[in-house]
Amino acid sequence: MKRRYPIEEEIEMLKNKFLNLRIIFFCGILLISSLTFGENKATSLLFVQTAQAGNLIPIQGKKDYFTLTLKNIAPVTIYFSDRPKRISGQIEMGKFIQEVFKSMKNDPPNATIEIFEGRASEDVLIIELMNGTYDKAKKELVYEVRILKDKKQINGLAHYLSRNDAKLPEKFGVVGVFIDDDEDEHICGEELF
Repeated sequence: MKRRYPIEEEIEMLKNKFLNLRIIFFCGILLISSLTFGENKATSLLFVQTAQAGNLIPIQGKKDYFTLTLKNIAPVTIYFSDRPKRISGQIEMGKFIQEVFKSMKNDPPNATIEIFEGRASEDVLIIELMNGTYDKAKKELVYEVRILKDKKQINGLAHYLSRNDAKLPEKFGVVGVFIDDDEDEHICGEELF
């Protein structure tokens, strides 16, 4: 075994300390940059609306356009976001249509209609939502919708692509509509609600 002199031990110890300092320094830079860049990113929200029943009726003379009617709809829209902010809550349906949905008019949001307990070949459809109206007394929400067929338009709902169907039945039972705001600037979670 080779004998080590005290100076060699001191040099080895300094090398280890220097290596540890470099690791801490680079980890700190990564942490600061992720926090800084995370602050500037717009918050993307997903909105969820549920109803006891609905129908999807073709609009005459407009290919791929339909009227979606959600009946006995819950009186609130649920919203949530993912990291970094993790925002969640509920907004009254009328307020959602008047304030949030109308703010998306220039860039209509994409959504997925998912029928609970529907046939696997007719239970999920990716659409674009337009012209929403809510009737509180009837507990009814009506949208004009367009079926999205171009995968480039789907963005935040891409996880539904493998389940996306060509059509849905005209009438159906319990249904959820999942609305994606597509990370645009027109919605900024905490400031809006």
